[in-house]
Amino acid sequence: VHIDKGGPITPPTFGGKMHYELYVDEGTRYKWLFLLASKSESLANLKKFHVSVERQHDYKLKTIMTDNAKEYMSKELNAYCSGIGIQQLYTNPYSPEENCVVEKSNYTVMNKVRCMLQACGMDNRYWGEALSYVVYTENRSPTKALGGKTPFEALFGRKPNIDHLCPFGCTAFAFLETWTGNALERLD
Repeated sequence: VHIDKGGPITPPTFGGKMHYELYVDEGTRYKWLFLLASKSESLANLKKFHVSVERQHDYKLKTIMTDNAKEYMSKELNAYCSGIGIQQLYTNPYSPEENCVVEKSNYTVMNKVRCMLQACGMDNRYWGEALSYVVYTENRSPTKALGGKTPFEALFGRKPNIDHLCPFGCTAFAFLETWTGNALERLD
């Protein structure tokens, strides 16, 4: 699994997130996204990811590849990985091409985020929602790396259902289960 961070991004999201961490599985090209308030959340994310992947997909996490950022070189992260048998690989300094699987993904997803926010005329504080949407749709889009399969298909063994997808930023309506107000009252 290739891992990389992006940020700080300003303005922060409405929830105060300023960074993101992207995980890309080399075999399936499936992407996992974590929005972060600070870079120090890396170990907690790796633990969540590890447990989730092994329980939900019966998938053994064997190797992670990162750059030499201090959060990936921490004693705590190293101890966690060595304790559960995860091999850590690092790129050489100033050599992002050595981790090109995730570096290219970072470049691509952020270009899409910028385009989507500009096309919709949305406030840049929605970058977290736009990024989540991009990762979600890329996991459900065919890729040459998998011979035309989707990362979702490679991971789950079935085609994804995309009937629910709408363009990012389109007008949407929320259904309110119970209504107790005046029929002519504004909801905003």
